[in-house]
Amino acid sequence: MSRAYRVRVDPERVEAKLRKALLDDRPKKRRRPRTDSTWRAECVARRGSYCRGCGDTRQPQADHIIPRAQGGPSVVENGMILGGPFGCGCHDRKTAHRLLVQRAWLDDDQVQWLAEHGHVTWTASGEPTGRHAILFAP
Repeated sequence: MSRAYRVRVDPERVEAKLRKALLDDRPKKRRRPRTDSTWRAECVARRGSYCRGCGDTRQPQADHIIPRAQGGPSVVENGMILGGPFGCGCHDRKTAHRLLVQRAWLDDDQVQWLAEHGHVTWTASGEPTGRHAILFAP
């Protein structure tokens, strides 16, 4: 047998909490402003404004091949253009690790940069090796 409980609400207490929330003048946490707009523009200029994964031209977005969270810098060689969520969605799939970067999507300067900085190299059979090999398709 279940009992129904009634919740008593004190209107004065609710009003006091609302007043406190509205008059709170403490600084709010704000998102960090983007500082990589020049990097994004350079990536589009050098790599083209189409998705490297599927060729779609709707909503191109610059993506870090090696994510910034894993130490990837904002240099043009670490940039790749992928389609955004209202286009093909390749950028979101790569971010969620459901899309692996293929060697054919990269320009020669990108492959050289990845090898020089110890991120990934490819064997003669085409297998990626290195500390970030998990991001790349065999």
